[in-house]
Amino acid sequence: MFACSPVLIVAFNRPAFTVKVINALRSARPSQLFFAVDGPRPHCPADVESCALTRALVSQIDWPCDLHTLFHEGNKGCKYAPPDAITWFFRHVPAGIILEDDCVPTHDFLHFSSDLLSRYSADDRIGMITGDNHFHYQTDSHVSYHFSRYSSIWGWATWSRAWNLYDVEMKRYSEHLDTIRASLGHSVRFRNYWWRHVTAVQKGMNTWDIQWAVALLANRKLIIRPKCNLVSNIGFACGSTHTCFEFDAHHYMSTASLTFPLAHPDVIALDDPADRKLEARIVSYWRRGLTWIGSKSSLARALLMASTRRLSVVWP
Repeated sequence: MFACSPVLIVAFNRPAFTVKVINALRSARPSQLFFAVDGPRPHCPADVESCALTRALVSQIDWPCDLHTLFHEGNKGCKYAPPDAITWFFRHVPAGIILEDDCVPTHDFLHFSSDLLSRYSADDRIGMITGDNHFHYQTDSHVSYHFSRYSSIWGWATWSRAWNLYDVEMKRYSEHLDTIRASLGHSVRFRNYWWRHVTAVQKGMNTWDIQWAVALLANRKLIIRPKCNLVSNIGFACGSTHTCFEFDAHHYMSTASLTFPLAHPDVIALDDPADRKLEARIVSYWRRGLTWIGSKSSLARALLMASTRRLSVVWP
């Protein structure tokens, strides 16, 4: 049995999702658990009950632990509530695991991230650990993980030293944005696609994670990515803030397992071929096109979901 690192759950108004995250933590029994829930939106009366039900889930935490709660009275939204919760978390701990309410971790992810938070605690080259490798892209199949440029926050872990780089308004990095964009990725298509998210944030998009990616890129931090997917994102449904239909959703939801003890890479260096494959997948015309079609038609969405596994074999 491993010693699980401190865990932060960031939740809002989805108790049915949040309870699955809590249930997934039960096997690892983290000794420090932080539970942050945003407040109801003033224009959504239903939030009052759903937020209250989410907060009441503290009663489901039935193992001995040092439990901390942060319950906002008002609504801070997707731009401010998660980073406020993470900052609060790192006022108490030097390193830990962050799970949003639709990111259900496997036991292996909790073990994996806890081991690597300890191993790389003093290595400033590493910015974060993600639990995501949706397509299992990795050059060396004999090691448990590789190093990437690209962050993913669907189940992740980091250190307070890295989180100190975060700026929700990106003012610290305003002079570096052109340089970051010019050095991003291996194709103009990927660069332009990715940068549209930064432009959307600058125009007021209600999100926080693009700013974290910018901080990591600006400071040239490496991201540890497992050889297989270790966290299931169950949030791809209408009603989610930023995710509805996505053709690759079954990849985001499915998980695999690792072997312990971990097999570490011999050197700390980018797995550039894996990053190239990920970039190509992100901007592929067929994936984006099928996602768009599915988002516009409920019938097309049903047909695509029924055939998605077969199609993913044709277009890996």
